[in-house]
Formats: sequence, C-alpha cells, structure tokens
Amino acid sequence: MIRFRFALLAALCWPALGHAQGISGFTAQDANRQRALERLLDSLVQPASVRNDSRRLSAVPHVAGTPAQARTADYVLRQLALVGFDTARVSFKVYIPFQDSAVVELVQPTRRRFKLEEPPLREDPSTLGGIWPAMNGFSGVGDVTGAVVYANYGLPADYARLDSLGVTVRGRVVLARYGRSFRGVKAREAESHGALALLLYSDPQQDGYFVGPTYPNGPMRHPDSPQRGSLGVGGDGDLSTPGWPATTGAHHLPQDSISGPRIPVVPLGYRNAQAILQPLEGLEVPQSWQGGLPFRYHIGGSGATVRVCVWAERGEAAYKTITNTIAILRGTYLPDRWVLVGGHRDAWGPGAADNISGVATILEAGRAIGRAAAAGYRPKRTIILATWDAEEWGLIGSVEQVELMADSLDRQAVAYLNLDMPAFGRSFHAAGAATLWDFIKDLTLTAGQPGESLAV
Repeated sequence: MIRFRFALLAALCWPALGHAQGISGFTAQDANRQRALERLLDSLVQPASVRNDSRRLSAVPHVAGTPAQARTADYVLRQLALVGFDTARVSFKVYIPFQDSAVVELVQPTRRRFKLEEPPLREDPSTLGGIWPAMNGFSGVGDVTGAVVYANYGLPADYARLDSLGVTVRGRVVLARYGRSFRGVKAREAESHGALALLLYSDPQQDGYFVGPTYPNGPMRHPDSPQRGSLGVGGDGDLSTPGWPATTGAHHLPQDSISGPRIPVVPLGYRNAQAILQPLEGLEVPQSWQGGLPFRYHIGGSGATVRVCVWAERGEAAYKTITNTIAILRGTYLPDRWVLVGGHRDAWGPGAADNISGVATILEAGRAIGRAAAAGYRPKRTIILATWDAEEWGLIGSVEQVELMADSLDRQAVAYLNLDMPAFGRSFHAAGAATLWDFIKDLTLTAGQPGESLAV
C-alpha cells in the first residue's frame, strides 16, 4: 500500500498536462518522468525501517496527554527533519479528563468485583505492565447500584422494543453490546431513558470466538479485552472550545456545561459480561437480540444487580496539552498550493495498527520523498506531512488545527490524504470525493495486493 500512496502523492504534487501513454493528466514526456519517479520512490522504501518505526512507536501505550505520547511527537519530528523537511509542533490545551478509577461489582446473586483490564499475556510484552485503564472517555461520574437490563445494542429501536414488552430501564443499569452505532449514541440513549449507568461489551458474535480464533492465537477479541473509546457526541474537536482553537489563553466553557453523558459508562470484556448476563431473569430476548455467549439471553430487570462507579479528574487536571507535528517540503512551481497527508499518533494502548501503521507509513513516505528531492525530484507543490494528537477522543488534534488554520487551508490546500489503520490485514478500503474514484481505481491497478498476484 505504500506503493499506492507514493503514486497518489506523486500525481498530486508533480503536475502535468493532457493524456498520454495510459496515465491520465500526463504528457508523454511527463509520463516517463512520472514512472521514473515512482520507480525511484519504490526503491527507497525500506521495510526494515517501517518495522523499526512501528516497534519503537508502539512499544508502550501512548494515550493523548501523557508523556509517552509527547515522546512520539519528538520521534516523528526528528525523523522527518533528518531528510530535509522543515518541522514544527503545534500544541493545544484541551479537555480530556482521565479516570481516577472505576469499579464494576456484581452485588447479586453473588458478590464479585470485576478486574476490568486485560491480564498479562506471555506472548505480548505490551501487556506485562502499563496497560491503560479500561475506560470510555468523557464518561459521567457517580457511584450507583441497580438491577441489570440487557438492551441489545442500546439504540432507540431497542428501547422501543423494551417498552413494547413492558420493561423499563429507569433506575436500572443497562448492559448493551457494541456495534451498529457510535458508543456515544448508546450512552445518550441510556441516559435519556432514565438508566443509572451503562455497561458496554463486545459480544463474541461480532468480535470474539464466534467469528474466529481470539488473540493471541488469532485477530478476534480476547474474552478479557474491553473496547476503550470516547463517548463525545458534542461535535468533533475539543469539547471545551467548540468552534475555536484551544490555543494558549483561549476561553474554555465551564466544565459543568460541557456536553457529554452524566451517567457512569464502563466497557467490559465479554467474560465479565457473561457473569452479569447469565443470571439475568425475566423474558427471553427476541431472537435477533441473542448474542454468541453459550446460553440463552434474558432481558433481566431481576436476577443480577451491579454497582458501577466512575471517578474522573476535574478542575485544571482535566485539561491536557496535546501536540500535532507538521513537516513541510516546499514546492518549486506552486509553493502556495499544499498537498497534505496526515494520520493520528495517539492510541488507547500500544496502537500498532491504530494508528502507528499510519504514522510509520507517513514517516517512510517522508524519507523517500526527502531523498528523491535531494536527487533532483523536487515537488512542484508544497508537501505537508502531519500527525495528529487526541484523535481517539474525538478528532481533537486535527479539528483544532483546522480551526487554527481555516483561512489558509481554504485558500491553499489542494488535497488531503488521511491514513488511519492502513496496514490492517489484507483488505483494502478507500473513501473520498466522488471525482477521485476513477483516479483511485487506476492507482490500485499498479499496486500489488499482499498474498495475491493481482490488485483488485
């Protein structure tokens, strides 16, 4: 896929005229130069270098706002400066409160406090220390106890079905599975229907042994692995500075007026979810609500009671400094026209796929482009390689950058290529403006498909 991205960058940054020799937009002379450039870029890619970047950047969890994440910015800037890019860091002060602690405890039928994080795995050194707590960013806080109701995916249609069955979640704890919508919508619906708290789990029917071998023997979710993620639904970007950049000295909304759930929300692995689901009583679920755990699901309202507690940072501690990295290689012919490539650096854990694979691709592309420029292939348009912070909390770093640079981006940006999980199995997916469809399809025909002889 790096081959595909180089072709895209080259086509965007080195302009040409007309149509010849099978390359849209290129004269015969420029088409030959384009092919020579692509061959050079391909020859400059070093798989060992990509592997080294991936291992170094994903060695430890690097959540936005932590020292480990700040070090990833230093690494990226250092690597791109070495190959001739002008580099800069752009920092913002944003609202991303970490949890002080969270508790999920089965009260009835037997008392049991759940361990929420993954256990250490001998096969995975990153699990042997420093695992980030199981959390949903922007969860409400509180200490509540109530009977459990299973609400399928926790979406409006599911609550309508519960109503038709005479089941209420008011004053109870909702257990819902991930899937079919954003987790923040599930939190909003649970709260609007009067639930005390929400527990979210990944059912093995969608992400677990029901689908295939589980980690570390396969790619599917381990029974003790919770799905971390943000609940922010107030719009992308920093929730405390909606519509303006969170630069030093910027006005922030009062914390009690920042949008987000007011009820505690905690993610669970499906082994813990099973211990709550299995004793549930009441009606059997509709067949479409049945998941992949090895027993018949019931809606509940009785049979299991849980305590859910979340305590989170408040006041000044809830704000963190995040850092975007910007690397610029100035064009020779149209320097005020920008082609931008970006991907986020932050993760809820080591983040090898999401999204160190994107950052490592950007770094290796930057090295090849920088070396090609040194060999005389200077881009005609300016190339900007960016890595964003705090994406996992709601696209915060990239949105703040756009809010800061809106006028210049509107005038000067030609195209933006986003890399998020570009190396994740053998499947390929691309999305963008409809006018790029034929262009992308043509480019895929020149890129080898891993494990197969032809691109599709």
